[in-house]
Amino acid sequence: MQAGVDTGGTFTDAVAVVGDRVRVLKLPSTPSSPGEAVLSALKAIGLIPSPEPSSGVVHGTTVATNALLEAKGGPTALILTEGFRHLLEIGRQNRERIYDLLPSKPVFPVSGDMIFTARERTLASGDVARALSQAQVRRIVGKVKKSEARSAAVCFLHSYANPENEMRLGEALREAGIPVSPSHEVVREFREFERCSTTFVNAYLAPVVRGYVGYLADELRGVSFSMMQSSGGIASASRISRMPVRTLLSGPAAGVVGAAHVAKRAGFDKILTLDMGGTSTDVSLVDREAARVPSLVVGGFPVLSPSILMETVGAGGGSLAYVDPGGALRVGPESAGADPGPACYGKSDRPAVTDAHLVLGRIPEVGLLGGEFQLDAERARKAVGGLARELGVSVEKAAEGVIRVADASMERAIRVVSVEKGYDPRDFALVAFGGAGGLHACGLAEALGMATVFVPPQPGVLSAYGLLCADAAEEKSRTVFLNPRDHEALSKALNDLRDEVREVLMTDQGPLGRVKLSPMVDLRYVGQSYEISVPFAANLVERFHKAHKKLYGHAEKDAPVEAVNVRVRGVRAGPPPPPLGGAAEETGEKPKTGRIWWRGGRQKAGFFSRSGLEVGRPVKGPAIVYEYSATMFVPPGWIGAADEMGNFILRRKG
Repeated sequence: MQAGVDTGGTFTDAVAVVGDRVRVLKLPSTPSSPGEAVLSALKAIGLIPSPEPSSGVVHGTTVATNALLEAKGGPTALILTEGFRHLLEIGRQNRERIYDLLPSKPVFPVSGDMIFTARERTLASGDVARALSQAQVRRIVGKVKKSEARSAAVCFLHSYANPENEMRLGEALREAGIPVSPSHEVVREFREFERCSTTFVNAYLAPVVRGYVGYLADELRGVSFSMMQSSGGIASASRISRMPVRTLLSGPAAGVVGAAHVAKRAGFDKILTLDMGGTSTDVSLVDREAARVPSLVVGGFPVLSPSILMETVGAGGGSLAYVDPGGALRVGPESAGADPGPACYGKSDRPAVTDAHLVLGRIPEVGLLGGEFQLDAERARKAVGGLARELGVSVEKAAEGVIRVADASMERAIRVVSVEKGYDPRDFALVAFGGAGGLHACGLAEALGMATVFVPPQPGVLSAYGLLCADAAEEKSRTVFLNPRDHEALSKALNDLRDEVREVLMTDQGPLGRVKLSPMVDLRYVGQSYEISVPFAANLVERFHKAHKKLYGHAEKDAPVEAVNVRVRGVRAGPPPPPLGGAAEETGEKPKTGRIWWRGGRQKAGFFSRSGLEVGRPVKGPAIVYEYSATMFVPPGWIGAADEMGNFILRRKG
């Protein structure tokens, strides 16, 4: 048995493969102890406590993300070069809101008495101007031990060019029993603030993630245990314990991998992904392969860690709707989560997006999870009614407003990953998944001028399925500052990284099968502040000009270009899992009719069980298509049909 388990803010999803059979399961998450829901799911599908030989689990988790956003990491010591103790506090001069007279920036969770400095200096050239003495090492180790730090981050000036001093202190801290994250092991790239931020975040998260992984590993004895990285590749749980910073987009990345896999199988290789769960919505872009970026920002903290291109908004099924002091209707980012959940879950009186859909008739009376999860329609109507009174409109119009505001947030996010990156959304199909993605997909596609919506089988558990589709992966990078036409020097630097990547995959994943290595170079015009990654090739500079024009609308072909970083991504492909679904079987369940609210009035609509849809049979909007893990809304003007693989493909009339 191979199982993928994805933990979200509202539900924990599991997909298990035994031979060519696939089982799916959704359970409410346990936010106070996420591991409990994971183990409950694995017990329910039969993987523990008595696993079959060669069983494996791949896990996507939000533990690291939540620990960072909620400032619940472990007490962390930060060791810097003398004279740079305020590096994180100063940060960058960039201001997101340039006209804000009282700007604020995120405060790193480290107190002044946990920051230590060392008398050492490495130059940008890599020459050591002042070696770190043994006396300095002993002094710092003693102070860190007295501070009762559970983890330490070491980030010396220019250690990306020569990590000699960092290595000396890192070895001493480990010998003293202090878990340490030296910056040259976390990320060997220039930009002191971002490198220090990444190193600190890794060290800060390490105690929490190490404890979480250890807890699960103890319960999964005899089972191969891997975890998803933000880059869309998996790594062993033991490696993730050392590099937790790589899991900040663990769950959302799995969704993109799963969406790309099922869409490619159906003949779609250019897709935009819409993953709408209970707490938030994640969107991404796949143009034959998932778009990736070398860095990300989480909670305002910059992190130099490879990641799938992702934009996240606080608009999920549990996102709360309210009227702000100016009288405007708002949705999110606060979420009702799994507990108490939206008002229709029976524990809350605050309206959420799911309540709005229920009021509009877009969720069938049978409830969620095939009727296992009953909804309180009257409570939902009462909660939205309070919102309606504040706005001075009918309950239905208030519910419609909630959906439109949520859609606007998601539309902006899709434009960020497409239009702002030089892509036209009209050239892509929108792949909708997550429990609520299918409820919003057609409306979003229409707003963006897109003609096709693709809803895979079991969309509510696609992220868990994506964990089983993912390959083992590792990426290494290094700052070089070279002439991009000096291919010999670039090749040497890339070959060194190739060896490092192979070694990690060998150590982390066992004897190597076929490994694909993708060398990249980060280039920029001399004087620019940021770079563009392009594949290493003979026409490297020409590729950069083309990429620059696509992204920014112009290219300066006579301007000098420099190579800043080299990076290598290594992937070892595993066997693909069986399809998540197939052609529908005759269930004997007949379509029903009901009434939904649509743009100012009630309309008659068909209600269809997805499992009973015949291949190719058109479903014309307005209609509701429901299944175990999700619900779809087919608006007027759209037609959908199931294909032989169980996918539901919707197209706009005309």
